[in-house]
Amino acid sequence: MCLSTVYYGKKKKAELAKLPDIVPCWKAVRLSADTNKYYPPIYDYGKPYKFGWNEVRPISMCAGYWVAYHAFLSRKEAIRWKNSNQIAVKCKTEKKDIVAIGIQPGGLSVIVTKRFWMPKPKKKKV
Repeated sequence: MCLSTVYYGKKKKAELAKLPDIVPCWKAVRLSADTNKYYPPIYDYGKPYKFGWNEVRPISMCAGYWVAYHAFLSRKEAIRWKNSNQIAVKCKTEKKDIVAIGIQPGGLSVIVTKRFWMPKPKKKKV
């Protein structure tokens, strides 16, 4: 996932000022039926997200902003972006952990955060 428009300076401050201190956000994730754990949406490998706070050290890449966890600001946007094998999960992050804010292609509002809280997966009914 990448941002087509990244807010900087006054625009970034203005957008962040609209958000509460604890920011509700949505992630598109894959739920593994075998392990009942959430996995990142794009990769078929890698570690699952853990229940509770997930943290990553942001890295600067040629994208023009710090790369970390991407999350949508509304459920509707997460559902619009996700694939058929993914679900939209409500998470939360703190405003101080947001490293970038902007728009993804298609006009979807996205935050990039170095830390977010992931809920415990609900058991799938068999």
